[in-house]
Amino acid sequence: MEENVLGLCLVVGIASLRTIARNRDFRDEVRMFEVIRAQRPELSIAHSSLGVAYERVGRQEDAVKAYRQALEINPYNALASCNIARIEFERGEITPAEAARRYAAILRMYRPFPELLHNYGTSLLLAGRPDLAVEPLRKAVEMDPSLLKAAVNLAEAMRMIGEPRESAEVCRHALTLHPDAPGLLRNLALASAEAEQWEDAEAALGSLARVAGDVTSEREQLE
Repeated sequence: MEENVLGLCLVVGIASLRTIARNRDFRDEVRMFEVIRAQRPELSIAHSSLGVAYERVGRQEDAVKAYRQALEINPYNALASCNIARIEFERGEITPAEAARRYAAILRMYRPFPELLHNYGTSLLLAGRPDLAVEPLRKAVEMDPSLLKAAVNLAEAMRMIGEPRESAEVCRHALTLHPDAPGLLRNLALASAEAEQWEDAEAALGSLARVAGDVTSEREQLE
C-alpha cells in the first residue's frame, strides 16, 4: 500500500508573507526573507517563511534551523510545526502514527488548511487507518481541488475501506484537473474493477499505460 500513497506536502505559507514571493525566483525569495528576518528577527513568520524558501532550494538543514527558531518565538506557528513534522517523518525519525498525532495537535490549535489536512490524512493512511484518513483528505480536496496528492490518497483510502464507486468518482473529478496523473488513473482502474465497471477499468488502464508505460502490476490486480 505504501508505494501507492503520495507523500506529505511542504506547507508553503499560511499568512500574508506567502503572497510577497509568489512570482519570484526561489533564490530571490531566500535573499528577500533573509533580509526580512534580519530586519524583524522578532517575527516568527519571518523565520518560518525563510525556512520554506530554504527548502525550495534544497537547503533542508538551514530550513530546520529556521523552523526551530520560529517555534522558539511562537510555539503555535503552524507553518513551522507542519514542516518540522514532515521533515522528521521523511527522515524516518518519527512513525506515521506519531506524525498523525503531531498534525492532530496542530489542527486543535490552528484553523485547518489543505496541506495540513492532507498531511494529517496521509499520516493516518500510512499508519494503517484509512477509515480515519478519509475525512481529512476529503476536506483537503474540498478546500483545494487542485491538490493532487490529497485526491490520490483519498481515492486510495476509499478503496481500502471498501468504497470503490466513491473512489472512482474522486478520481474522475480530479482527472478533470490532472488528466495524466498516474496515481489517479491507477486508482480509477482498480476502483472501477472492484465496482465491476469493467469497461471503465479497461479505459483507465489504457490511459495509464499511455502515461506510465508498464501496467503489468495493475493488470494482474484487475485479473
